[in-house]
Amino acid sequence: MKKSFVLIIVVLISLFLMISSSLNSNPQSKDHFFETVLDKTISSSTAGKTVDLSGFKEYSVLARFQGQPNGTFALEFGHNNITVIREELKLNAQGWLNLAKVYPVYAPRVGCAVYNPPPNTKVKIMIYAGH
Repeated sequence: MKKSFVLIIVVLISLFLMISSSLNSNPQSKDHFFETVLDKTISSSTAGKTVDLSGFKEYSVLARFQGQPNGTFALEFGHNNITVIREELKLNAQGWLNLAKVYPVYAPRVGCAVYNPPPNTKVKIMIYAGH
């Protein structure tokens, strides 16, 4: 009885350590990467979170914008703090836009920024990379 109880505890501790080490591993050791880099309502130019995409060749951007109908703004992606991609975007007549694009990784640190959005624009930008 005692041996089986000890064995169960050892197995549970081992599982906990395996799961926690996989959650704390860096993106380079993973087959994929997915993170929300900006999720807020904005009225002025705003930068999102910078992520490390070392080891990946491409990344996908999944974004949704909601705000003033026909509003225009710019979305930029910087690689190691150098602007590499700039998209001039326009919300549709209902005031929303969905964006899904794939871009190459030019440098490991990738960040995004939204410039000159219409007032109270809801922004959600997610980045996915995989092998």
